[in-house]
Amino acid sequence: MAVTKMQKTYQYIMTEDECRLFNLLRRLEDDSIDLFALKDDARLKRKLGLRVNARTRVLGSYEVDPALIIQEFAQVGAKALRRSLIEEPPEDISTASIEKPAPNNVIIPEHTVNVDERDSVFGTQSVLEDPSAHENSHPDLSWESVRDDLIPASVNEVIFRVNQNTLDTPEEQLLRDQFPGMSISSVPVKDMPQKTVSSASKLPRGIKSMVIELDHTEISQDPMIEEDIRKQYPWAAFKLNNEAHTTARQVSHITHGDRPDHRDCGPLKHSSDLADFLREPPATQDFEIYDPQVHEDWDTLEPTRKLDIAHARAIQSSYGKVVDGGGCAQCVERGYKCRVYASDVRDKSFTPLGKSCQNCLIRNITCRLTSPP
Repeated sequence: MAVTKMQKTYQYIMTEDECRLFNLLRRLEDDSIDLFALKDDARLKRKLGLRVNARTRVLGSYEVDPALIIQEFAQVGAKALRRSLIEEPPEDISTASIEKPAPNNVIIPEHTVNVDERDSVFGTQSVLEDPSAHENSHPDLSWESVRDDLIPASVNEVIFRVNQNTLDTPEEQLLRDQFPGMSISSVPVKDMPQKTVSSASKLPRGIKSMVIELDHTEISQDPMIEEDIRKQYPWAAFKLNNEAHTTARQVSHITHGDRPDHRDCGPLKHSSDLADFLREPPATQDFEIYDPQVHEDWDTLEPTRKLDIAHARAIQSSYGKVVDGGGCAQCVERGYKCRVYASDVRDKSFTPLGKSCQNCLIRNITCRLTSPP
């Protein structure tokens, strides 16, 4: 870089690697243009977008000022290198220590000689400041903007599933910084749907139950309407206004606080609904009782235990009725609404249905109901 009479010069002690980098910048300038004289050029007002990838992983997306392209590319390179090293360390990430880079504006006095009593090799202090000082003026592209550009609107949520030893480590913090608002989970794959439903299905504070009646005509014309509503209110119960199209799943999802009156559906329909109830765990809002084993460890339960829970769900839906007089001793003690199979359902059933209430079936205890209706 040519030195004019108006430019201030400095002596600076650098390592061999630092000299190699600085000489590279000078050679690039000699081959093309003055890297520093164009900072006020009107042609360099439009921001640049820089995206750094490591194979299929995005290390970061950045907005770069063209007038400071060399300096800011260097900052991006340092960030990308740091993130890449943290992502694939030679040791276990849970035990390896990660040092923070020292600020660039820390200068050892005996290694520098400042000719004109200023402390910057380029003539201004801001050039040697810590790169993080510029992050506010040129922030990374937000995850929200990237999501709007790349992810279809039909995707409701993106969840990162990481190893258990990644939680509470610098790697997790980098993910949260790079993708603000993202959900990070260490749940095993086989448990992910159940735990997601369990978390999403918890009723908001102050709401005991909520039943949404869907228009069958509208749902038939556009099934996405129902999907969108269910995503918005995962803790609510749903039913169609056309009773002929109400499925066993929809009936079972009506919350414990607002059960329909018993309807005679017949033994064949009852058997079909029991089969449906055996395929998946109940939602958390189906009962007043929350049992982690029932709601989260469904796949580990014995078939006989699943059958008891299926009967409890049938009782809780349209096959049961509230017991007169408060119910069994256990439900009265805990303030639960006690329900048992309606007498006509029990009489028409192909198999014995027992006399237990739905809550005792869920709790897997002997029901002390003297004489069910």
